[in-house]
Amino acid sequence: MKDLGLEARLKSDREALDPSAQPSGFGAADWEETLAQLVALDTDLVAQASGTPRPLDFKPGLQALLYRSSVDGVVDAIAAYVPPRPRGRVAFVLHGNPQTESELLAQPYLRNLADETGTILIAPYGRGSYDFIGPATSDLYGLVETVRSMHEFAHADFFLVGYSMGGFTAFMIGPDAPGRWKAVMDISGSLVGSAAKRVLKTWKNTPIYVVFGSSDTSIPTQFGRDTAVFLFLQNVPVSYYEDAHGDHRIRSFLPTLRTAWRDMHDGTVRDNAVGRLARDGVPSLPGKSGTGTTRPD
Repeated sequence: MKDLGLEARLKSDREALDPSAQPSGFGAADWEETLAQLVALDTDLVAQASGTPRPLDFKPGLQALLYRSSVDGVVDAIAAYVPPRPRGRVAFVLHGNPQTESELLAQPYLRNLADETGTILIAPYGRGSYDFIGPATSDLYGLVETVRSMHEFAHADFFLVGYSMGGFTAFMIGPDAPGRWKAVMDISGSLVGSAAKRVLKTWKNTPIYVVFGSSDTSIPTQFGRDTAVFLFLQNVPVSYYEDAHGDHRIRSFLPTLRTAWRDMHDGTVRDNAVGRLARDGVPSLPGKSGTGTTRPD
């Protein structure tokens, strides 16, 4: 199978989840479930890569799927989760760095939220390309278009969710994806200056939800605050959520993320927090064409 990049992505999973060292903040049950689901996903992926891939079909539960690029024929990996009672909601989830789509969805946290809202999660690997740049961008657009064209999703609401690097990526390439996003969620990521004009043009009326931990040492929390304030001052419907007990790990700010997730699905915009932040000064976006510092990831 053409250039699936299995060796690199399996190595990433192995390094991220060493069974001999339970990471800080992981409950024993959550850690065991994550390990089991990760092994199941990667085993399924290897079996399909060495045999016959299943059709791009979304069945109940957590599953690995393969998607062939229409650009150059390269095959990429997808992790998908279908809750027990789907409600016509689909979220494309962009993973962080270093991370794979399997490692992100093997953890129970986003899946638990999906169960609560009946949301199907689709997480592409993006060829392991930083920010899904190059052909990985076209692959994402092709995947979105393919899913939108399926009969069962003809009337579904589509959401875009990015975590860490994926949060940056959502702002960078999300505005050009086919169709309209019902809403966009940035978890521990940021809008960069080079993407600001396109975001304002395309998402002027799209609700955007920014979620951060107050003690994030990987991506400065100020990046999230400035993202929200910048959008707020441009009259984009934006909500900002900051967990006083959270850091960069999703599991550290689950109560706050749950509130934001439910608000996103309900279409609720809470701009009181970002309105207060807007009084503190002019926001400074990271990256090219921004006035802030270079993004750290």
